[in-house]
Amino acid sequence: MSREPAKRPGDEERPFTTEAADGSLRRRRSAQRDELSARLRTAALELAGEKGYAALSVQKIIDRSGVGRSAFYSTFADKEECFLVAYGAAALELEQSLLDPCREAPDWLTGFVGSLAVLAALLAERPAWAAGVLAEVQVAGGAAGTVRKEVFERLSSAIDAARRETGSRHSPPPTTAMFILAAIESAALRSLRGIGPDFAVAAPDLIYVAAVPYLGAEAAARARRRALRAW
Repeated sequence: MSREPAKRPGDEERPFTTEAADGSLRRRRSAQRDELSARLRTAALELAGEKGYAALSVQKIIDRSGVGRSAFYSTFADKEECFLVAYGAAALELEQSLLDPCREAPDWLTGFVGSLAVLAALLAERPAWAAGVLAEVQVAGGAAGTVRKEVFERLSSAIDAARRETGSRHSPPPTTAMFILAAIESAALRSLRGIGPDFAVAAPDLIYVAAVPYLGAEAAARARRRALRAW
């Protein structure tokens, strides 16, 4: 006579259900959607940086990303939405990359120099991505322009932190930080477009321009000399 296999402790506590399988399937599908979205965003941003936002199209994004047309339209409504989402994520990534050295540095000037070093590395290593973030948002405008404005305001506030942290007697006008940020952006764009010096070459002068209003000409000149030796 056959005997039923003996039950192990806990067997009666694990009834058959589909909940675990359904949860695993949802997680896999969610990961796939995230991966497709990331590929599409990267393609849109880099293509905009390489060819210009005006030349961007859904077909070009699909071709670059290797994602099918139906998958594109199940993720984004059109190229405008794809670029907007791509730009929003990239702008925040850039912002955090530039602010991290400031948070970790012992003083404002060290943090500022560290941020320029991060930007120089990004321009050299990811030029198409950087061009998409820095240049083509101005062509796209709209909601992307609003994101850019918000990021600029936060970065400007980080630069203007020199007013509080240095204890300097110098008191530049509130617009100084925005002027410095615009000079950095201009130098980065000129470097990317090949119409100006490499950003690393321009960096010591940018350090001087940023330090003069807050620290004075003598301290700024010392910072520039150190940068020339280091960069």
